[in-house]
Amino acid sequence: MPRIIDQSSVFPLYENILHALESYADGEKFSSFQTLIRQYDCTRRELEFVLKMLQKEGRVRVVPRQGIFVCRSSTPACRVVLLRSDWPIEYRDHLEKYMVDHLEKLPGVSVQIKRMPQRKVVLEDFLNALNPEICDIGVTYCNFSGFSLNDTTRLLNCGVPLIFLENHIFNRTVNLVDSMPEYSGMMIADYLIKKGHRKIALVNGEVREFCLRRELDGFCSYLALQGIPVEYIDCTHSAGISAFAVAEEKFAGYVKKNGIQASALFCSGPSCARAVKSVLEELGYSIPDDISIIFNSDVPSMGEKRLALTGASRDFEGYAKCVAQMVSEIRQGRNPGIVRVPSFLVERESVKDMNDPNQKETKGVFRKITCLDSEFCKRNLVMKRKLENEL
Repeated sequence: MPRIIDQSSVFPLYENILHALESYADGEKFSSFQTLIRQYDCTRRELEFVLKMLQKEGRVRVVPRQGIFVCRSSTPACRVVLLRSDWPIEYRDHLEKYMVDHLEKLPGVSVQIKRMPQRKVVLEDFLNALNPEICDIGVTYCNFSGFSLNDTTRLLNCGVPLIFLENHIFNRTVNLVDSMPEYSGMMIADYLIKKGHRKIALVNGEVREFCLRRELDGFCSYLALQGIPVEYIDCTHSAGISAFAVAEEKFAGYVKKNGIQASALFCSGPSCARAVKSVLEELGYSIPDDISIIFNSDVPSMGEKRLALTGASRDFEGYAKCVAQMVSEIRQGRNPGIVRVPSFLVERESVKDMNDPNQKETKGVFRKITCLDSEFCKRNLVMKRKLENEL
């Protein structure tokens, strides 16, 4: 199997070729492939990888059967580093794909991905990745909500403009894509109420962090205002541990001990939802006839026929477009500030309509609900924005 090449492994080669290009004029033919391979003692695959990076930055143009030609782009090169956890999570992988696709369409922009340790996020790892000598703009969607005030201050003063995702930091002076987590929680609660559910349980199977806490607060607060109590089922896990395995074990233990009183379960993430569905089906429950499931943070695999669960989805396309626009504004010397990109609901076949017991669920349905109908939620969001503007 060919060795996987990443940007960090070929960075010395990239720097050497970049330095060599400085002595060539715009449009001048550069050294041949064979010459570069001999000169830098690299493989052809490594050289092609580096040349692809340089092409994206507008520094060279590779013409088949003719050679490599030097380009002097009028747009200054911009090196964007994406910081994410090193844990294989479908949600992060999906978001990363959208980010890279949109950022690499910007003229002169190159993208490098840095993976931060999942078990313990250390400030020094961030500062090393955000070295101004190798990075012009940083985009991070790591969970660092456990940082001390001193660590956060050092991060914000690292010398590289930063764009934050997922609300792990909330400060009016930073560049932030706000996913409006309270809105997501309220949207799910509102949907269940409209479907006639009054006995609702929250199954929390995710790592405790600031963004999720706000989301669950929105869900529980909305139900509380409607006079509906929430049964809480704790299936949380530690960072770096399989969310599915822990949720499956804890939820099975809870059900065998307490049974299920709720007509609908809100699961805090896709792994938790898969585990809950697996346990319920093993115990003989039918979804949604016996019990309904809805979850947070939709990913493509949750739309497969064997799962087909209704869930709140982040607007990945909207995230990526906003980040690309924010990068463009930062390059122009502007401060984009906070941009809000709300989630939407993807309706499939896992929530029963309790208002009409004779109504059967439509199999294979996929419906995107983009906003709440509830007047309460509209008033809440208006008030939230008003308070933020006054702060």
